[in-house]
Amino acid sequence: MTYNATDCCDMKICVEKTCEYNNRIYKVGDEWKDPSNTCSYYKCEKSGITIKEKVCQVPDCDEKLRIWDEDHCCYTCNRTCQPVETTQPVIRDNCNGNLTITQCQGYCEFQSMMMYSAGVYEMDSKCKCCQEEDFEIRNATLTCPGNTFKAVSYKYITSCSCEICTEDR
Repeated sequence: MTYNATDCCDMKICVEKTCEYNNRIYKVGDEWKDPSNTCSYYKCEKSGITIKEKVCQVPDCDEKLRIWDEDHCCYTCNRTCQPVETTQPVIRDNCNGNLTITQCQGYCEFQSMMMYSAGVYEMDSKCKCCQEEDFEIRNATLTCPGNTFKAVSYKYITSCSCEICTEDR
């Protein structure tokens, strides 16, 4: 894209239209992103630089469950059934420390089917819950008075699955 301009002698010359951003020159039609602002897109147009802002919904979920888009601007929450880590303080026999434990969290599909019995149709629903599938025993050390230590073992859930809920869960 060019436009007419005049030089110092009032002679008409053609000059290519450009845009400058962060000491870099862009031609009309060029698009770019600024690494310091991943939610904005820039474009050089005849009228100058236009900015498009990506607007994100902000779902409520723990940092560990966030799935970021390719620009690292917006995220969704991974709500599938999986082990989620948390750190818990532990006190035992006057000794204390922190354990990194897991618990099963997440969404499981609701299962329902049509049943026919004694001439009557009805819906039979099965609720599925995110439950422990496999675990390992881990060891940790608690700090006791007098700068002594106490070894403890704890269960660390390594996988979860969606299973039909039982009354004790």
